[in-house]
Amino acid sequence: MKSLLFASAMAWWCLSAQAGEYEDAERAYLNGEYASAAAAFSKAAERGYAPAQFNLATMYADGLGVDQNDTQAALWYLKAAEQGLANAQYNLGLMYSQGRGVAPDGRLAAPWYRKAAAQGHAKAQYNLGFMYDKGLGVPQDATQALHWYGKAAEQGHANAQFHLGTLYEQGLGVAQDNALAASWYRKSAEQGLDHAQYRLSLMYLGGLGVSRDFMEAHKWAQIAYLGGFVHADEVRLKAEQQLTSAQIEKSRSMAKAWFKVYVDSVLAKAGG
Repeated sequence: MKSLLFASAMAWWCLSAQAGEYEDAERAYLNGEYASAAAAFSKAAERGYAPAQFNLATMYADGLGVDQNDTQAALWYLKAAEQGLANAQYNLGLMYSQGRGVAPDGRLAAPWYRKAAAQGHAKAQYNLGFMYDKGLGVPQDATQALHWYGKAAEQGHANAQFHLGTLYEQGLGVAQDNALAASWYRKSAEQGLDHAQYRLSLMYLGGLGVSRDFMEAHKWAQIAYLGGFVHADEVRLKAEQQLTSAQIEKSRSMAKAWFKVYVDSVLAKAGG
């Protein structure tokens, strides 16, 4: 399971639909003419246009059209972030978290995540929640972790939903509530997060926050196992002791069907 989310967000683009050189820059980028796109974004970035600064930073981070240079990426993310661009604020936080182009420093990452999170950036909200949860760059504070996980979870962030479920299950920063824990685990599990699938299977196995259901416990454990979470096999075997052969076969079929639909959806999104 990932903790802080780094590399995936670096590909986020904030392409502007401006006239003239911006249309040319966008067209060049989409056509794979990265050097031309970088040159056009560089001109606008020097004039202080925040989206161009963000785009140029991303090209430096990815080495597209320019030599890969994390120091330049961090510099241009900073310029865009100071103008209030949420994606730039988030990516600058990532640079500080990961130590790319700057010295790693959670104390400097957190304020940029906070600025982006205040603008509704779900990944920034999750990362800030995680930092409070683990005491990374900020004092450990379960109440703040709950708050920011909740913001991201409401926007559908699977990792945030899982961690929010964990806080409810453990009663950290909030009154212990297995029903809410199971509800958030389910939301995360349905998005394919194997840790959440495993926790949900345990909830069904023990009747924690849900009615005890060995078929559901077996199904979710099987799904988690198919996704590579090997510890889920222990739950699957325990559930099988309470099921008939016919029930086990039905649960396996449901798990395989669910997993196929999930994989197909992931491939479809990747292809789109």
